[in-house]
Amino acid sequence: MGRLKQRRFDTNQGKTPLDDTSGLLVEVHSREQLNALEFANVNKAITKYLLRHPTEKMAPFHYSWFLQTHREMFREVWNWAGQIRKSNKTIGIDKSQIPEALKMLEKDYHYWIASKMAMDEITARLHHRLVWIHPFENGNGRWARLITNIHLRKNELPLIQWPEKSLMDTSVVRQKYLKVLREADHQNFRPLMDLHRSLQK
Repeated sequence: MGRLKQRRFDTNQGKTPLDDTSGLLVEVHSREQLNALEFANVNKAITKYLLRHPTEKMAPFHYSWFLQTHREMFREVWNWAGQIRKSNKTIGIDKSQIPEALKMLEKDYHYWIASKMAMDEITARLHHRLVWIHPFENGNGRWARLITNIHLRKNELPLIQWPEKSLMDTSVVRQKYLKVLREADHQNFRPLMDLHRSLQK
C-alpha cells in the first residue's frame, strides 16, 4: 500500500449522525427510518449480485465498478452515492489519494487471482483494503462487505453471513470486527480470515 497512510481508526466507522443529512434525497426523522430506507436500497444490490453467479461483465472488479456498486447500494437515499468523498475522515486515507488507491487495489486483486493465492487470503486482503481506503462519505463498511461477498459468489465459495444489525450497533460483535481489521492494518490477516470462516455458510 506504499506511501498511502490511513487516518485513525474510528469506532463509529460506518455510521452517519442523524444531524448529518446533507445529500439526503428523502426526508427522514429518525435513525430507524434512515436505516430502513438504506436497507431497502442495499437489498436491491444484494439481490442483483448474490442471488445469481456474477459474470465477469457484471462484476469486473475494476475502479469504475467499485464506484458503481456503492451507487447501486445507496442512490435512492443519498445524492453522493458512488462519489469519492470530498472530506477527510477519522478513518481512511486522504481524500486526494482515493482514486490512486482504488486503481492500485484493482491491479492487486487481479494479480492475487492470477497468482493462485489462497482464496481465503484474497478475501481477507480485499475486504481489509476496501475498508482501509474508506472512499465514500458513508456506507463504506456495508459496501466492503457486499463486494467481499460478490467476490466469493463469483468464485463459487460460501458467502459470509454478516450480522449487519450487530455491526451497526455498539456491540461485542462490532468490537471484534474492528479488532480483526486493526490486525490486518499490520498485515496480520489471520484473525480476519478466521472471522470470515466462522461466518461462512
